[in-house]
Amino acid sequence: MFITRADLKKESKKRLAGQTKTSAIVTFVSFLLPNLFSPSGIAPLLFDGPFASGMAHFFLRLIRGEEPGVGTMFQGFTKFLRNIRVWLLQVVFVVLWTLLFVVPGIIAGLRYSMAWFVLVDEPDLTAREALDRSKSLTQGHLGDLFVLALSFFWWFLFGVITLGIGFLFVVPYFQTTFALFYEGLRAAEEDPRPRLES
Repeated sequence: MFITRADLKKESKKRLAGQTKTSAIVTFVSFLLPNLFSPSGIAPLLFDGPFASGMAHFFLRLIRGEEPGVGTMFQGFTKFLRNIRVWLLQVVFVVLWTLLFVVPGIIAGLRYSMAWFVLVDEPDLTAREALDRSKSLTQGHLGDLFVLALSFFWWFLFGVITLGIGFLFVVPYFQTTFALFYEGLRAAEEDPRPRLES
């Protein structure tokens, strides 16, 4: 059942309790490290996809009551090439739609935002199948997803103001909240429930 946005974020903080240090390390290594050392080079191309997959593994396990360790972030390297393809397709589709107009680009980003979580539960999907599955899951929920993402604006601004340090706490909060939203989407497929309320 989709709960209110406030309750969803409150639940996210609850799930993160006791995992602050671990989630910060996972965020630093998988999200910040490759881009810090080579922001415009080969590192993001090679590692952003596999690490995005690893983060999805970590935060889904976290909300499902497990205690994932730092090593979980490397799960995405088990299907290294597939995860690079997913990342490349996401970037290409979002950029192409953005070239037409900003709004279609935002919609594309939201449609494909669940692909990494999908691959945790359905690891045998191809890159294109994972994106199509994400698109199917988010159908009818793009408005909810957009407002949820927008509600993190000030948190991400905090990350920028703190020269990136704040992202060590903001990104886990964001990822946990989206993992919970993904769980709601999966549940809604089998048993349609009320959408996320304001």
